[in-house]
Amino acid sequence: MKKKSALISLAIILMTKLLTATAKVEFNGATLPVKVEFNRITLPVLAGEDNNPVGYIRVIKSGKHRMTGIAFDFKGTTDLQDVQQLSLYSGDARGRIDTSKLIALQEVTASTGYIRLNVSLPSDTSWFVVAVKLRPDASLSNRINLNC
Repeated sequence: MKKKSALISLAIILMTKLLTATAKVEFNGATLPVKVEFNRITLPVLAGEDNNPVGYIRVIKSGKHRMTGIAFDFKGTTDLQDVQQLSLYSGDARGRIDTSKLIALQEVTASTGYIRLNVSLPSDTSWFVVAVKLRPDASLSNRINLNC
């Protein structure tokens, strides 16, 4: 059992890579003073866990703004039926999820979707964690790929 555990830990370390996408926010043709970054992390997700972090969102802004929604897609996921729920939590700069601060929860029924929100962004930089919950019978050999 120790050997299997060590191999899983090594796989997690070797598979960790951060993919970053940055977007400008526009409204009526004008660029707003808001920067949104989505960092996707490649880690194994577990079928028994309610919260498997798969991405981090950082919103940098000046002035008063609200986050009204998040578009997502699972392009690159090998079996979408494995994914049961997608959730959004408050997070911190170190990527830690605050499970007591659930913002949104949505069942996954299609490869693309939109989560409607009405979230105030209180600070200049706000962090959010996107997590998935797999079905209990999900195959751990399948790949979950989320884009926001």
